[in-house]
Formats: sequence, C-alpha cells, structure tokens
Amino acid sequence: MSEDDDAPASPRRRGFLALTVIGAVSSATAGAVGFWIRLRRSRRSAETELLAEPAEAMSESGQRLAAGIREQLPTLVIPPATLARWVNLHEQYEGPWPRQQPRRHTVERFLLSTDFFPAADESKPLVFVAYYDPYVTRCYNPLRNPRG
Repeated sequence: MSEDDDAPASPRRRGFLALTVIGAVSSATAGAVGFWIRLRRSRRSAETELLAEPAEAMSESGQRLAAGIREQLPTLVIPPATLARWVNLHEQYEGPWPRQQPRRHTVERFLLSTDFFPAADESKPLVFVAYYDPYVTRCYNPLRNPRG
C-alpha cells in the first residue's frame, strides 16, 4: 500500500477548474437572459408611453407638412408628438410651410432630428431629439455612434 491509498479523496485541480468555469458560464448566461428580458420590457413600455403622448397643436401649414412627411415615410412609426414638436420648431425657424409636399431635404432634416440614426431601425417609434440645423443646434451630430 502506498501513502496515496490511505489519503482521503481530494478534488483534482482540473475537476475544480471545470466546475468553476461551468458555474461562471451558467451565472453569466442567466444574468444576460435576465438583462435582455428586462430591457425588452422597458422598451415596450417606453414605446407605448411615447405613442400615447399628446401632440402639440400645429398650424394649418404645419398640418400639411406633417401629412407630407407621413406620406413620404409610410414604413416608419412616427408618433404624433414627435412630428408635431419637429413641425412647430421647423416653422419657428423657417417660417410657415408654403408647399403641399415636403422636399427631400426637409424629410432628411426631420429624420436627422430624431433618434432614427445610426441604427435606422424602422420598427421602433421615432423620438424627437433636437431640431437638426447647423445654425440652430451647433454641436448636435445625429450620425455619431453612441456605443463607441
């Protein structure tokens, strides 16, 4: 008999490391799944609140502009409050809307004023961030990537 046969069984280093790695991976997975579920719930509640938010009053020319933007962006979810806020600021800085249909430049400026970029997710409702005009909002850059 050797001395190893009389010694009590002790965990081996590889077995211990394997159990540690398995525990860490399962804990990280459970945490990530929980975080993802919580994030989805908060996004849904924020979207429903955004869609239920009352819109500001618009002038007659502003209503034409809003209808033209909705017509040119039929696939996007545009809450009335987002569109009304942008239209009112646009008329404040540019004056009443004289045309029937907005030009491409005007629609681009609307999109740049929302959170549509850089992800360009058509399924999310648009949120008004800041009126996009280099002379009005000098430091606002909607094309920057906030994640780095």
